[in-house]
Amino acid sequence: MTLLTSQLMKLRQDASSNMEIDARKRVSVLYTPEEAAKLSLSVVLELAQSGLSFLSEIDDKIVEYADDLFSPGSVELERSMLKPEDHKILSDKIRLFLVHLAPHYLIRAGQKCLEWLLARYNVAEVQYADLLFSLMPYHSTNLWTKVACQIKFQGNWRWLKNYKHEAIHRDVIVKEFSLNLQLLSDFYKIFELAADNETNPIVVFGISISNLLATKPKESVLAVLVQSVMKGFQSDKVALRAHAITTMASLTLQTTSSALLDESLAKKILKISLKDGCPLNLEAFNSVSLVAHCSEIESLPSKFFTRTMKYIAEGSMLPQISKSSAKVFLLLLNQATPLALEEDQSALATVEYILHQQSSHIDISSALEFVVASDSDSKGALLALFRRSCNADLLPKIMNVLTIEDTSKLPAEVLIQHPEKKIRMNALSKLEKVPENENLLRSFIDGENESDLVTLAFEKIELSKRHVPFVCNQALRLNKPDLLETCAALEDLQNFEKYKLLAYSMALGNEESVSKSLGGSRVANCSFVDFDELIKIMETDKLGDALKAISKDVARTETNQVDKRSFIGELFGIKLPIHITDKFAFFALSCPNLLGNFINEHLPKNVELEVSNKVTAGRFFARLAFRHTEGVGPALMVIKLLGSTEEYCPVIELLALLGMSNTEDSTRSLAFEIFEGIQASRDSEDKVAKKIIKKKGEILSDGKQLKQVLGRIVEKQGAENWSLLHGQLSRFGLPKLLELCSANLADYVVPAFIEKRSLDTSHAYFTSLFALMQNMTTDISNNTVDAIDNQLSSGLLSGQNTSELLVALSGKAFSSKQKQISLAKKLLSIAHESAQTNSGISEATVGYLKNLPSAVIKSILAGCRKTNEKTSLTRAKKAKKDQPEFTLEFVLFVIERLSSFDQLANEINDIFEDSLGNEGNTENMIQTRVVGLAASTKFDKLRPELLVEVTPDKVLQSLMSVFTFMGAGLLPRADDRYSFHSIQETIKCVVPPLLKASGKRNQLGNILDVFCTALPHVPVHRQGAVFESLIIRCDPEKALWLTLVQLAVKHVKNFNGEGKDESILDPSVYTELMSLLVKRFPVEVVLQAAVEILSFLKETGFDASDELDLKMNTKLTGGRVMQVNFYLVSFLNRLFGSMDFLHTQLAQITDVEQESIVQIYRELLEKSFAYTETVQPRQSEKTFKGLASKVNGIIEKILGLLPSVEFAQCVTGLLMNSLKTSTDWLTLQSLEVLCTRLRRSDADETETLIEAGILEHLAKVFENESITCINLAAKSVKLLAKLSGEHQLKKFKGLMPSLKKLLTASDKCHIGMKDSAFGPVVLCCAVLLARLKVQALGHLNWTIESIIAGITKADSETLKIITVASLGKILSEMSGFVSPHLPMILTALSQFSLKNDSELERRVAICIKELGGFPSRVLLPEIASVYSTLDGSSVVTLLAIVEKHIDSLEKGAAVRQQSVFQDFFLRALAFREEHPDIDAASATEIETATCNAMVQLALRLPEASLRPFLFKTFNWAANEGGGAARLFPLYILYGKMTEVMKSMFLIFTGSLTPHFIDILPKITDRSNAFTNSAPLKTELLRRMLQVLSLIFVNDTGEFLDESAINDLIPLLIDLLEHNELADYDSFCKKDLIPCISHAATAISDDALWRPLNYRLLLKTRNENAEVRLAALDCLDDLIDKLGDDCQTLLQESAPQFFSELLEDDDERVEKKMQETIAKLEQVFGESVQSYFT
Repeated sequence: MTLLTSQLMKLRQDASSNMEIDARKRVSVLYTPEEAAKLSLSVVLELAQSGLSFLSEIDDKIVEYADDLFSPGSVELERSMLKPEDHKILSDKIRLFLVHLAPHYLIRAGQKCLEWLLARYNVAEVQYADLLFSLMPYHSTNLWTKVACQIKFQGNWRWLKNYKHEAIHRDVIVKEFSLNLQLLSDFYKIFELAADNETNPIVVFGISISNLLATKPKESVLAVLVQSVMKGFQSDKVALRAHAITTMASLTLQTTSSALLDESLAKKILKISLKDGCPLNLEAFNSVSLVAHCSEIESLPSKFFTRTMKYIAEGSMLPQISKSSAKVFLLLLNQATPLALEEDQSALATVEYILHQQSSHIDISSALEFVVASDSDSKGALLALFRRSCNADLLPKIMNVLTIEDTSKLPAEVLIQHPEKKIRMNALSKLEKVPENENLLRSFIDGENESDLVTLAFEKIELSKRHVPFVCNQALRLNKPDLLETCAALEDLQNFEKYKLLAYSMALGNEESVSKSLGGSRVANCSFVDFDELIKIMETDKLGDALKAISKDVARTETNQVDKRSFIGELFGIKLPIHITDKFAFFALSCPNLLGNFINEHLPKNVELEVSNKVTAGRFFARLAFRHTEGVGPALMVIKLLGSTEEYCPVIELLALLGMSNTEDSTRSLAFEIFEGIQASRDSEDKVAKKIIKKKGEILSDGKQLKQVLGRIVEKQGAENWSLLHGQLSRFGLPKLLELCSANLADYVVPAFIEKRSLDTSHAYFTSLFALMQNMTTDISNNTVDAIDNQLSSGLLSGQNTSELLVALSGKAFSSKQKQISLAKKLLSIAHESAQTNSGISEATVGYLKNLPSAVIKSILAGCRKTNEKTSLTRAKKAKKDQPEFTLEFVLFVIERLSSFDQLANEINDIFEDSLGNEGNTENMIQTRVVGLAASTKFDKLRPELLVEVTPDKVLQSLMSVFTFMGAGLLPRADDRYSFHSIQETIKCVVPPLLKASGKRNQLGNILDVFCTALPHVPVHRQGAVFESLIIRCDPEKALWLTLVQLAVKHVKNFNGEGKDESILDPSVYTELMSLLVKRFPVEVVLQAAVEILSFLKETGFDASDELDLKMNTKLTGGRVMQVNFYLVSFLNRLFGSMDFLHTQLAQITDVEQESIVQIYRELLEKSFAYTETVQPRQSEKTFKGLASKVNGIIEKILGLLPSVEFAQCVTGLLMNSLKTSTDWLTLQSLEVLCTRLRRSDADETETLIEAGILEHLAKVFENESITCINLAAKSVKLLAKLSGEHQLKKFKGLMPSLKKLLTASDKCHIGMKDSAFGPVVLCCAVLLARLKVQALGHLNWTIESIIAGITKADSETLKIITVASLGKILSEMSGFVSPHLPMILTALSQFSLKNDSELERRVAICIKELGGFPSRVLLPEIASVYSTLDGSSVVTLLAIVEKHIDSLEKGAAVRQQSVFQDFFLRALAFREEHPDIDAASATEIETATCNAMVQLALRLPEASLRPFLFKTFNWAANEGGGAARLFPLYILYGKMTEVMKSMFLIFTGSLTPHFIDILPKITDRSNAFTNSAPLKTELLRRMLQVLSLIFVNDTGEFLDESAINDLIPLLIDLLEHNELADYDSFCKKDLIPCISHAATAISDDALWRPLNYRLLLKTRNENAEVRLAALDCLDDLIDKLGDDCQTLLQESAPQFFSELLEDDDERVEKKMQETIAKLEQVFGESVQSYFT
């Protein structure tokens, strides 16, 4: 088998593969080394190219490597075979690419690119230093670890061997850099490469590393840093300068070991920094700091001193004073102080800046002595500065100043040290509450003993949480606990500050008030951790009194942890309450070390000795377990340890029984053991206990069995035989004993305990007793009732106990009915009294009454009836004694909780009847009436209006219960309609009589105030109905506005903010009702209410007054009055702008109603302006400024609602009055309203305004001094002119002189002035000219001159947009009159670029379009004239005007002006020739613009005209000796013509073939320098080839004749040999090869192409490999274009040329040939092996 055959077989197996990669491990970031070794390079390259493509979209720096490091040819590159110089070039490229790739290492695309560098270029072996430097910002990531573990470290990198399998810390890198200077220097080289991109991670990492190295560096490291810093200061790269600045700052803050080196560095940097115009002031300061620190200088350089003071005065910040910079700051202070005394502002700012830092590194005494000795007038101000910053040691020097008799010139900062208290007091009062005085005041407080002065000083300090320690110390020193309360009210206090305040408050005795200020965080509510903190603070600050008080608060803590509370033992032995002792007991139980001390030291002083020490201790722990269930187990253990069962104790016996019912087996076992020990110590046997012991097994198996076993035993043995029931148990033990009793013992236990143990009891006892009472089956005896009665009378029962008793007695039978009635009355009476505070009682009462016999209920209700029966006095007294009197409230309470009234109707009716005439029960009567309405319809004969005449005040106050009760009480209402009816009827009956009631002023206000006050209690769904009905009854015209005011007042009074912002507008229940009410009344009523509100606000003003308080029935402060004003005005402003009001309410009015509403509008405007007059004088204040804005909004909205005629009359009247009275704010307001209205007006309304004389008033505004008014007037005139009809236009002519005066003679329209009126005025002029046309012709010149001045001189884009828009309007309407101004217009517009789609450029495009429509005879000469005066950047826009003009030409006009166009275009095409210094991009832009215009002209010329036009252009470029400078635009023109005209243009290209045949050899001739620039030569060839490619694509046989095929195409193929061309590879691939391919496609004749193909094949034998590769690329492209048609050419190609190429010396050529053969087989669909034989 031949070599060629084996190669072809290999191609069939993998046409695209490279040689096999050795099966060895290689470094990889995406795969394991084994997996990576199995991948072919082509696969890795494809993967890398996909990643490179992604990165190219986000990073422009990556793009350039696609055709270099990642080109297909790179697969064949063998790095080891490269020459040294080539290897260095490749290494530099890779290094730079690694730097550019560094920002993308953590994304997949970046890792793909890195994979290719590792696989192809062996970066991990050859350039691992560069790789690691680029990876260093990621030293703590997995990527670093994955790469590092695969690299074999050598030389300077051996230190990384210890970190191959772990991330490396930054400090390790810093340490190694400081030891290995070569490594550091190499890193800085990479850092400098990365500095082009300041966001590169290498840059950020390098800056941080340098800062760390600059911290006390060694001399050797410092030398490297200095070199890097100097480079940075001299560089123009942002990153290097930032590196130099930060490193410099770090060095300045450190004291280095070599003073000479520091001084040398500083002087070099100082020399750079002090250059004129150098902005490095901060670095200069740092450098001088080094000089001052390391050398003996006595004064600062004068230039530096001056610039530094100016630097500080401008507000720039210098570094903080450090040890190394202290000397330069001191020199600054000493040199600036004398100048500051002379009132030099820069010096004064410098002194203040230095003193403000209060650095301990600076001794300010010398400067202070200089100030003290001075007699300057500014001495006082300087002394104040020094006083704020000086310490206690320097105070005597300032105190010397106080010996001067005349202290009037001394500042308050100094006088607060005066010996006289009065002077100190006055000085303190003058000090401002500013942060600058804080240190001064703290120093004063430390030395002041007068408490009132200290209080005043604290008022001058803005206290915050950082002041807490200082305030605490001063409060303790002066015994002023109120200081602690002030501090406790601060916000954002942390725990430590709160503990500090609590500790000191306990020492001073005001812990309760301080705790309240802290939000209830009393010591009793603190956790134990807080308790630790308190104790720690007390011990540290030696607060003895606080330590004594803290023991009393121990019981308030809640935790069982004691490991951190060893201090508790120190509190043992103090006499404490039982709950504190309980807490200590739990501490002792959980900490064995404390238990002995607790029993021996604490209990004897806190528990009375009852029997013996052991039994007493046992009884204590047993009762502890009774009080705290969790202590049962520990208490049993202590009792066993103490041996407390040696003597019988019922308390311990009960504890044992409780333990036997515990869920823990160990606790039950221990309890049984103690129970047996107790029984053994008895004097007599207890039968019940004996039986319990017999059931030991049953009880120990389940603690729940004890209760059942105990119930059976006691029932069988008899409760009287259970001695524990009769033992001496305390109030803590009794509840536990009752819990052990089962239900079957209730009949015995309950009576016995109620009758015998009624006083020595607790609430928990009653809870257990009443729970057991529910199980009683026998009747309640009289003795039991008497006992219960005694307990109720004695007040032993809590509210909860009362509820439990009601539940227990529910449904129980009584031995005596009379006793039951008596007890029921007392129970219900107590329940009624407690129901307000305990909802559970109310619910329990419902259940109790449900099971109470009706006879008992009737007896209770009968107690409220009045009787007419005459009885004897003795009988009456007896009845009163036996049956207490019950009020109607009590009866209501009972009735509301009854489930049925059926059997009680008569009793209830009788009660209502009896109460009707009782004046003392008016409120009860109304409440009773409400219940009657809610309960039944039987009680309709009562009339509340009768009560009004007797007690109107009480009726008014009680009336709201009707509305709060309806729908919100305990009796649910399903019939809402009836409820609404009841509300309306109640108001109908009560309110009118109340209004008529005499004797009280402002009765309507009183009624509304009561309703508004009760609003939050009225159900939401009732509020609208209640107030609507109320207002209707009170006359809406009088009541609606007053209701809205009252609601606003209530809203403001309930607002907690300060009202400095619009948070007062947040909704509330009052504001929601206001919005609802205005929707329920007609528009006339609402508008009239607005009139009354504004009138009311005008009359009341903004200050509090007694008259206002009387009207509002409440006391209002000045601030609240202001808030009421702000809210009401804001409400009206929102109302008139709301969609509901405009589109719902106003839309429903009729034409008849419209007339009356317009009248109300007038009144509303009158009131609004009257109110505005009161606001305007104070508009400088923030609150009034906001108020004025809201009022103006009302005026604007009302004016917007007026019909056209009324609006015209109103606004003209306002303008006239404001101008007469020179009221600028009114003028401004009127103009704003006018502009707003005009934006949505039509022609009819505009005509109405003009007829009303608005123009005359606007003309007077132009004479106003206010620029804002002038702007608005100009806008108004512009809008009026746009909308006015033709017959009205002549009236605008009179405005032009005023506008001219403004533009030409007034400084208000100065173009460079801020807030100038130039823009609106010039636009107004343009609109007027556009509308008036010939009528304003006399004003055209100065208007255009003003516009051009604005375009050329304006420095803001907004003003340029306005002026260009103005020009566009004139050009569109007066084009026939602007020709004298065309040069100015063309010059002005040419300055703009049209590259971007901005608003300005869109406006310029409009002007260009208008100019394009000008006649050629007018426009073209001016364009030619202006062209000579323009530079390159402006010519493009001028050419765009020409193009637009050609586009607008009429048919035939182009032919007439052809010669003019021809001459102009040839001038434009010669721009490159005439300006040889212009850059290529600008020249190309101008040529392209020219050619675009020429193409437009060509499309409008007939063939007869076009041919000479093109011939003359071609002759000018090719035959008149212009050289390459003329050929460039020629080729651009021919290319664009071909693109537009396609094959039609080929009839005009006859001269191109001989031209190309002639020019190509001249260009490519190496000995004949057609052009001196190689890139320019390449670019010229590119343009030529692009033209030919377009021609070949569109050719149908006209161009490719015999001459072209035989002479031109060979020249094109020969271009492949010119590899000396700049960017040869790109030139071939993008231009030459596509051109040849298009030619081959156009020829499409094998016979004609065969010799050309052979000529191409010959290029594959060129001695230069690059040429051979280019020829193969060309063949590849031909195969793609021709497809199967190239099969006929293969016969001569394969044997002769392809076989040679398959054995080429260059691997790239061989590989490319293999790829070409693979492509041929793919195209043909068969093997091409037969062609090689």
